[in-house]
Amino acid sequence: MEAEFNDNQRSQKPTRRVRPFGLADWQWRAEVEAHKNRFYVGAKLKEKNWHSYMSWAKDNNFSNSSGLNRLIETHPDLKNHA
Repeated sequence: MEAEFNDNQRSQKPTRRVRPFGLADWQWRAEVEAHKNRFYVGAKLKEKNWHSYMSWAKDNNFSNSSGLNRLIETHPDLKNHA
């Protein structure tokens, strides 16, 4: 029983990523930052809304992130909740 508990605990232990040989320190830090999803936003949009959002973002030269940020910044209901 004790051994089974210890095996389960060991299997849940997080493993750290190790910097590959030959990769510079700044490159490693940049790669680690790229894997983080800070403030990730996900949503299921209706097809009509998705197409109108994508055409608006493309017309205004926005990526998905910058387009969502712009919409939230300029939305009148959200201006007072910052």
